[in-house]
Amino acid sequence: MLGFDSFDHSSIVRASEYLYLFAAPKNGEESFGTYIFKFENLPNGGLKRENGKLKIYNHIKSDKNEGANAGESDYDEQNTNGGILFPQIILSDVPEVFQIFKTEVLLKK
Repeated sequence: MLGFDSFDHSSIVRASEYLYLFAAPKNGEESFGTYIFKFENLPNGGLKRENGKLKIYNHIKSDKNEGANAGESDYDEQNTNGGILFPQIILSDVPEVFQIFKTEVLLKK
């Protein structure tokens, strides 16, 4: 439905009174950022929908045009200056190809 083979590296994140699902969309072995979904009903595993379609709260993409392999993100609402932490593999930055960035994207209502 969203154009990917699967989602991987998922985590449940709390911000205020809300719960979110972070998941990295994948095609084959490549990850394409982080999709963020908001839970509507956690006990039933229900994610928020609009007109029957899964609602995407946000999609964080790689900030460099390096293709895929970014997205196993995490969040701590106490990290008010950094926002969502976002990892990327940037092959042109050898030898430091594995990097983590602060996105300054905060989860809000």
